[in-house]
Amino acid sequence: MIEKNLIIIEKKAHYNNEKAHHTCNRERAHHNREKAHHNNEKPHHNKEKPHHNREKAHHNREKAHHNKEKPHHDKEKPHHDKEKPHHDKEGSRTMTSCNVLEVTMKLTILLALSCYAYGVIAQDLDASLLSNRLKEIKKSIGIDYLQEEFNKLPFTTKTGNGTKLLADIQDKLASSLVGFKNVLDAVEDEVSQNENKFTTQATLPLCCDKPGTYVYDPKFRKEVDFSTACVTRSPSSTSDVKYPHNTVSDIMKTQYDRNKNVLWQHYGTLEGVAIIYPSTYWNDCYNYDPRFRSAFAATASPKDKDVVILIDSSSSMKQISGVTSKSKISIAKEAARTVIETLNPNDRVILLLTDGGSNEGRDPREVISVENAKLQNRVIMFTYLLGPGATNETKQQLREMATQAKSNSLYGNIREGHFEYVDQNQHASLSMKMATFYVQLRSRKVNTNAVYSIPYVDPFSERGLITSMCKTVYGTLGSMQGVSCTDVKLSELLKEVEYFEEGNSSYGFMIDNTGRALIHPLLPEPDFVEINEDPVLVDITSLERTSKTADIINSMKRGESGKETLENVYFTLPRGRLVNEGSRYFQFKATYFWGPVQNTRFYLCIVLSEETHTVISEADFDISNSEMDNVFLYHNRSLTSDSQPNCRFNNRKVTLAQSATKFTPSAFSNPFQYIDETETELDVREYTDYLTRKKDQNPGFNDDVRATVWATYKAEQFWKQQPASHLAWRYIGTKAGVIRLYPAVSLTKSYDHEKRTWWRETISHPGMIYITSPYQDAWGSGILLTLAHTIFKRGSNQVTAVVGTDFPLQYFSYFIDNIYPVCTTKDFKCMIIDDSGFLVMHQAFKETTDPEYFDDPKHITILEPAIAKAMKENGVFNHHTCEDLSTNKELKSFRVTLPAGRSTGLSFDQTNNKFELRPVVDTNIFILRIKKGSILDTRSTAYKCDSNVQPDFRECNDNGQCICYTPIVYNVCTNVYTTAIADSSLPCSARLLDKSGISINEDLTGLQSCFDPKCNEKTTKKDCYSEFQCSWCEFTFRGEIIPEPCCRIKGECSFGKTKDSNSNICDASHTETQPEEAEGPSTGAVVGGAIGGLLAVVLIVGGVILLLRYLHIKDNCDKEDPYLYAIPDHPDLCSAQNYGFESNDQFNPPSTTRNFSSGSVSNGVRHSYISVVSDESRYDRPTE
Repeated sequence: MIEKNLIIIEKKAHYNNEKAHHTCNRERAHHNREKAHHNNEKPHHNKEKPHHNREKAHHNREKAHHNKEKPHHDKEKPHHDKEKPHHDKEGSRTMTSCNVLEVTMKLTILLALSCYAYGVIAQDLDASLLSNRLKEIKKSIGIDYLQEEFNKLPFTTKTGNGTKLLADIQDKLASSLVGFKNVLDAVEDEVSQNENKFTTQATLPLCCDKPGTYVYDPKFRKEVDFSTACVTRSPSSTSDVKYPHNTVSDIMKTQYDRNKNVLWQHYGTLEGVAIIYPSTYWNDCYNYDPRFRSAFAATASPKDKDVVILIDSSSSMKQISGVTSKSKISIAKEAARTVIETLNPNDRVILLLTDGGSNEGRDPREVISVENAKLQNRVIMFTYLLGPGATNETKQQLREMATQAKSNSLYGNIREGHFEYVDQNQHASLSMKMATFYVQLRSRKVNTNAVYSIPYVDPFSERGLITSMCKTVYGTLGSMQGVSCTDVKLSELLKEVEYFEEGNSSYGFMIDNTGRALIHPLLPEPDFVEINEDPVLVDITSLERTSKTADIINSMKRGESGKETLENVYFTLPRGRLVNEGSRYFQFKATYFWGPVQNTRFYLCIVLSEETHTVISEADFDISNSEMDNVFLYHNRSLTSDSQPNCRFNNRKVTLAQSATKFTPSAFSNPFQYIDETETELDVREYTDYLTRKKDQNPGFNDDVRATVWATYKAEQFWKQQPASHLAWRYIGTKAGVIRLYPAVSLTKSYDHEKRTWWRETISHPGMIYITSPYQDAWGSGILLTLAHTIFKRGSNQVTAVVGTDFPLQYFSYFIDNIYPVCTTKDFKCMIIDDSGFLVMHQAFKETTDPEYFDDPKHITILEPAIAKAMKENGVFNHHTCEDLSTNKELKSFRVTLPAGRSTGLSFDQTNNKFELRPVVDTNIFILRIKKGSILDTRSTAYKCDSNVQPDFRECNDNGQCICYTPIVYNVCTNVYTTAIADSSLPCSARLLDKSGISINEDLTGLQSCFDPKCNEKTTKKDCYSEFQCSWCEFTFRGEIIPEPCCRIKGECSFGKTKDSNSNICDASHTETQPEEAEGPSTGAVVGGAIGGLLAVVLIVGGVILLLRYLHIKDNCDKEDPYLYAIPDHPDLCSAQNYGFESNDQFNPPSTTRNFSSGSVSNGVRHSYISVVSDESRYDRPTE
């Protein structure tokens, strides 16, 4: 709307100025006659300045002569001469008068602008100027329009009864566990009944061999072979071990075919042999021993254990062991680490390892007797003696320590431990001997119950938390043969909890019988935990800090069910990058519903606030048949058969005909239907048929997804009617798991907008315009900023979507300079910061030519430490802390906040003349101004933070000026934090490691550009950056300054630097190869677009704008401002009718779309071209 009005006003002004120019001579001649008469009336003035008058007369005669030589008006406007014949007779005289008036008007304008500049400098910064401009941008990209449209959508209430919601999740979880138990039972039966078929020769493929039949599977995240299982043997196993029969592999395959929720199936024997389905290969295959796995140990000995490992550190332990190049102490430490790997968090045991007996102090057997009596003889001792050279006396001493020969049974039953002498030729097997200590602890009774392991990282794919359901397998004689397990992704098992959402303020969590949290929204997402990371196993009380939750937790651990409503329950939201920006907290009244999961030691809870949860309804949704046909185009067009034309948009293949739609896992009723399966053409065809209502069979979407796709189509309709070549991408992401992008482009399957920084930042600032720090676009669009805003559900403050757009940093820079010209003077330096202290605009951003400079956002404490210190002293820059439980760090970030009563900011007077800070209303940014040359402009290093150290690795010190961390200590045994500061902060939001932003490599060979930006015809930096695809070339690829910079497409000159092969790109002899414009719908080349039009508004200062327009018409030698004059100056567009005005000066919008011809040249000045899409319902009458 704004863009069109500006174009109309420009045209009208141009037309009126042309008319004024045709009649100017008469008026100027009259003015000169009056002026001559006035001079005759003042003879005394002539007497005082005769020389001045003679000079002036001579000057006028020369101008008259010049006008006779160049009667340009006669030549260029012959039709006008016929209408006004007196023009020829008085040409030179009137031109002389016109030039005198021109000089007078220029002087007047200079004086006016000087006064205006003085007034701006002398006054405080007016942040409302930027706020209003950003609101206009928000409107121009359709945010206001879409909010209005969403306010019209039909919504239906979905809020359910909390007790019923909890019961549904409990039932689904219990049903899943029953399915896993059936898999275990089938494998157990096969092994128990056919153990006599086990042979010493492997008949199944060896896992450590990698055949060519492996194929990558997204569910397993590995190359696998589903046709068979594979087998391994521990390096410490004997040569006569027996391998499982092929029938075990067949049973595993059958069970997987019946239940695709199962991950790995594996059976390990006490001899160290394992069978794994599906067959796979992994890096550490040769060292794999199933007996060392915590799931195996927990099943063989399911009781919790207290473990203490004692290693003799005497000088004799430094001797070389039986393992090449390793000392006894080295292999002892390796064995200790192996023991620890087998433990669950609830285990505790004492093991002693030495190479000799005790020869001083008290007898260790007596010490064990006395101390164990205090513990009712509950301690069990395991002793290991390393040879060679041990005496029989030493062996006897360690054996009696294990059997507790001197302990008194009156204090409790004595449980004998285990002693083992490990000779030098057995040193390599020490780890296996010690790590299988739990076999000695197993119950003599047959245990048929399934055991659930503590979550651990998948050892085969080395990514993602899994849990194992395991059972002990017994032979025909009742002896333990091994352990059978089936694995499941923790996030898939608990998908009903992880993806639970009833409105913006709801969540679920689950704990075990010890109170440890298995899943909670403040814990890292299970699927993103890597093999080198430990699972975060903390007590639920560390996460649930709301008052009175302790009673709820205790009730859950007792296996009870219940509900309770609490006031001021904490809800935590991420603010973007956790380490940089911390978290944001809200408090609402909410109700807790809890209960046990059947046949397990797991306990579930859901938390619901009192808000009403609504979703978009298909009922009464107003969408036409023609819209329905175009409402959906899947982003992965390689799986579709659409005929839309392709073109090249920077480094991506796109189509301008439609927007692209993509789904995230949360769009599906079973998220892992999408995550774990490879999409096919059939899948996309089913998506299309359902979403366009060709068929009603739902391919697995949640109930509100189809209506959400229809609703977001309104964004595409708006964007196609509002072409803007200065923007990179436009998009709308929704809470329903739908994202729509324009132009249509393919994304990686893993792309999830709810994990992207722009989404998290905007969600945490509901109702505000959010501007990001500049960043380098992975798709070759240069250095961009994002402007985003939330969309609310009708009649509520619940966020349902986020709309955003990306635009170049350089464009935003000129945008700011035009609004605040005082910031470009020699007296002041301005910058823009966000509410976390990160710089959105800074002089350094304009000066750098290295795109990698923007890999990380720049904080004010790094670039302007003196200013940060001054802000802190004035109470507007305060630190904020939260506990990151995944790294055991208290993270410190910053907030820019205004003191009470200072909502409009701080002036120089209020900061002791140090700085001025103004909030940009309804946004996340502030304008900051300092005086050049002041103490704050010195970039003092006294408080400077090291820019080479990432905040995640910068420990806080006494300085306190930097983004940093303070270590906190969590005691796993007691489930509490032992650091005092841990009680002072709330837990941070979870680290959402987004790994979905990797760019797709596409073949762009032969693709035409979507439109020709004509960069080589733009002669100024402003003109160049008004076009998104253009870059201003100032340096060669070697960093040498180009004497005469030029404008070229980004492909030839990226971020101010030429490519190696195009170092002479700005030479006059160089011919730029312009891309041909692609066929199909065109966006035109809208120079300036919405933001450009707004810059024009900024330059209008009262009536001065009319004079500026006049001067532009008169003086075509001046460089044109693309933001103010981005309209064509073409002969066939000069009539009032062509501009949309009739003779009565009333605006009549054209009835069809009108594309003005490509850029034209008139009077030696290049004029940009614009495509104007006419829509009668959207044109406003221009204001006078």
